[in-house]
Amino acid sequence: GKEISNDGVTLKADKDYLLDLDGDGNCESIRWSSTEGKEDPDEKNFGLYINGKYQNSIPENIRGNIILTALDLNKKDKEIELHLSVYQESDSIFSFSFYRYQNGSLKLIGDLAGPVCNGNGKLFRQNGMRAEGDGSLTVSTDTPFSGSSPQFGCYFTDLFFSYKDGKLTEVPQEIYFKKDYDLVTNAFLHNNPGQ
Repeated sequence: GKEISNDGVTLKADKDYLLDLDGDGNCESIRWSSTEGKEDPDEKNFGLYINGKYQNSIPENIRGNIILTALDLNKKDKEIELHLSVYQESDSIFSFSFYRYQNGSLKLIGDLAGPVCNGNGKLFRQNGMRAEGDGSLTVSTDTPFSGSSPQFGCYFTDLFFSYKDGKLTEVPQEIYFKKDYDLVTNAFLHNNPGQ
């Protein structure tokens, strides 16, 4: 009975949830849990069950703190997507993946942890996201650009993604807006020593 906001709804471990994931008018039961690995306590054994069936599209062995969220990327398709965030030391991202449920199984629609900005950077730390429900996703990310010097985490900028045909893809940008809405240009590629 809770409406899913633009930020999504966090699903806590070891609790049962009812959500109509595939938009067929019937709710699926969702439950997840994690346990520490036997040899390495930082490694978690992750298990997600939908309608009592184990979903193997998410890796079993995960390193870091796990957050599972339900969100609605596109209200027109009446589906609810799941978002898995896994954070390690200094809030660096191990996984920032999105899934949809179809025909009784969960399918990966995109893992955004990795190359962004036309390959000029990496999504390695984030500070929030918004799913407007119109097929767009905005992720506020920490210093995604890389260049002649390493990323140093001094500003946040919004990256835009589009959800279409069951896939999430980055929307190319000429100009990136920082969180305080100043412009960020290619000077942040760190290869313009004279500027």
